[in-house]
Amino acid sequence: MRHLNYFISNSETQEQLGFHLDPDNADVTANASILNSLIGTLVKTGTSGKAEPYLASSYFIEDGGKTWTYTLRDNLQCEDGTPISAENFVRRLKFMLKLYSRKSVPMDFDNLVGWKQFHQTGEGLTGLAAAENRIIFRFEHAPEAFNEILRMEYFGYWCEGNFDANGEWKKGSRPISSGAYALIPGDDPNVVRIRKRPDWFSVTEASPDEVSFRYASPKEISEWRSQNPDLPFFIQSRGSPGWKDMKNVGIVRGIPDSLQVVVINPRFSTGLDHQGTRQALQDSIRAELRKSDELESEFFYATGRSDVRRNPILEDGRRPLQGKTLKFAIRGSSVPPHERRLVNATQHAVERLGANLEILYLDPQHPKTLEIFLDHQSADFRLTNVGIGGHFLNVAIKMMFCSKMGASFPDPSGRICELVHKQDQIGGPIGASYIEAFNQILEDDASVLPIRHHGTVWLMSDSIDPAGVSPVAIYPNIEDIVLK
Repeated sequence: MRHLNYFISNSETQEQLGFHLDPDNADVTANASILNSLIGTLVKTGTSGKAEPYLASSYFIEDGGKTWTYTLRDNLQCEDGTPISAENFVRRLKFMLKLYSRKSVPMDFDNLVGWKQFHQTGEGLTGLAAAENRIIFRFEHAPEAFNEILRMEYFGYWCEGNFDANGEWKKGSRPISSGAYALIPGDDPNVVRIRKRPDWFSVTEASPDEVSFRYASPKEISEWRSQNPDLPFFIQSRGSPGWKDMKNVGIVRGIPDSLQVVVINPRFSTGLDHQGTRQALQDSIRAELRKSDELESEFFYATGRSDVRRNPILEDGRRPLQGKTLKFAIRGSSVPPHERRLVNATQHAVERLGANLEILYLDPQHPKTLEIFLDHQSADFRLTNVGIGGHFLNVAIKMMFCSKMGASFPDPSGRICELVHKQDQIGGPIGASYIEAFNQILEDDASVLPIRHHGTVWLMSDSIDPAGVSPVAIYPNIEDIVLK
C-alpha cells in the first residue's frame, strides 16, 4: 500500500481551517488541491505545464478559434457507476452553468452562441452541444485561453448524485468522484483521505494508493517527520519560511504566479465608497509597509509594469474617517503570524487617519465563511492570496474583477470590467495599451493594493520523484506523483 501524507502549510502556526469540497468553494487552493483528483475535467495541466487532454482524449480548434471540439474518452464513469458520456457531460455542464450564473456570469461561457437566452430562461444554449462522443463549444468571438477555464474544477463533471431534486448541493455531501481518486469516508473535517480508482485511465502502479490531506505548520510537520522518518510526505507551501533546517527533502519551486493583496472594500457604511478616502488609505498603508520593507511590488503582474500617474488625493470626494471603526476580515480565531505585520501596518495607517481598526474573525469551518469573506460590504479590509497566472490574461482579469466565482475583487468605478469587455470584443492577445490602462485604473480606484508576488514551494521526501511535479501547475496531479 503506497500511502502519501500531503501537508498544506502557509504559516508558522496553522489553525485548523477545514476543507469544503463543494462547487462554491472550488476556487480555494487547498480545496482545489483535493478536488483536482476527484473532479474530472476535459483538460488538465500536465507535468509539461501546459493544458493537456484529460477526460477528453483529444481536441481541435477551428473556425478562426470560435469552435472548440473535444473527443471524450470511452468507458468513463462516476464512482457510483453513472456513465460520463458526451451527452451527460453537456447536460451536467449546462446545469452547473445555470447554478453559477445565479451569482455571476461564468467567464467565457457568456460568449457561447445562445447564452443570452439561456441566461434568461435556462433553455437553449446552442453553442454547447454533444455529437456522438464529441463535446462542441461554439462562440460568438474566439476565446482567449479557453483551456485555462476548462481545466478548473468548477467546470468539470460534478456527478448528479451530489444534488437534490431542486438542484441544490446536498447538505453534508462530499463529491462523488469523476476523477482518478475517490473519497474515503471520515468524520474529521481537518483530514481528507482519498483512494485510487485502480481502473481509472490516468493512474499507474506507481501512483499513490491512498493520500491523506491535512493542514499543518512547519513545526508540526517536523515533529511528524521525527516520529515517522520512513513515511513518504509531500508539502505544499506558500514561500519557504520554516523549512531551512529540513534535511533530505526534494524541492520544486513554482513560478511567481500568485499575488498577495490588501483589498480595500468600497463599503458605504464607513465612507470607503468614496474614491478619495480609499486613495488616502492606500497611500497611508503603503507608507507603513515601506517602513518595514513589506511592500515588495506595487504592480498587479510582475511582468506587466507600466508608468502610473500617482494622482493627488481627491479631497473633494473624500469622507473623513475620524472616529470611524473599520473592520479587517480574518478567516480564523487569530491573526496568523505571517499576516500580522500587514494587519499591523493597516492598523497604523487607519489610526493615522483618525480611525480605529477592529478584527472581524470568521469561523473557517463554516460553509459560508468564504462567501462572507469575499462580500464587499462585510468588512473594510481583507488580506488575500490569489493565483493570477504568470502574465496578463483578459479572462483571468475578468474572473477576478467581474465575477463572484474567484477572488471577487472590487471594481468600484466599473472601468476594469469595461476594459475587459472591450478586449472581449477585440479578441487576440493583450497589448501594451491594455496593461497601461489596467495599472492606472487599479491605482486610481485604490481598492486592490498589491503587496508581493510569490510562487508555491513543494517539498517532498526523497522517496518521491520530483519529475512528477510541474513548477507551472497550481497544484500537482496526484496520479503523476511517483513513489519510488
